[in-house]
Amino acid sequence: MAQDTYKSPEGYQINGRGSVQPSGSSWQINFDVVITGAPSPPDKAQAPAGPGGRVGAHLQFVNVLGGTDEKPTSINIPFAVTGFWSRIAEKVGSVTETGSETLPLNGEPTACRVLEVEYEAPTDTAKPSPVTYSICSDRHLVLKKVMFYPTGSRATGLPVPWTITFDTAKFNRPAS
Repeated sequence: MAQDTYKSPEGYQINGRGSVQPSGSSWQINFDVVITGAPSPPDKAQAPAGPGGRVGAHLQFVNVLGGTDEKPTSINIPFAVTGFWSRIAEKVGSVTETGSETLPLNGEPTACRVLEVEYEAPTDTAKPSPVTYSICSDRHLVLKKVMFYPTGSRATGLPVPWTITFDTAKFNRPAS
């Protein structure tokens, strides 16, 4: 199960990039994403409480549509988009395998299953959009996540696709 990889007692660091293009903007915003998990002490062979991470370093603003709208100066990157790696299989309503793709991992092409996950929502809230994960078969790592979520403070506005892609993973190491 993919979520168990992020509870690994051996310690890891997984690096990648994220991107979003706010609704109505010509600008795409790219950012770094690092997920880490500290190894369990040798005398306690149990998984860490959950992964940590660093998100948002090295913001890049790229005018992908050639528009004349003003370049954003910052972005609020929601934890819902970049977090919850050790809980991706919780509160799942349905999972549909929609295909496969090959993505790079540590410089090697890696076969991935593409899964669309519909999550359950409390009855008094709107049902969230499905989340698409590309999960490598060998390590059960999420190498790509696409999630529709609003941009802006307090997550207002139209949901737009946020994409997180990981390309480097190191295991059996202390989290840095």
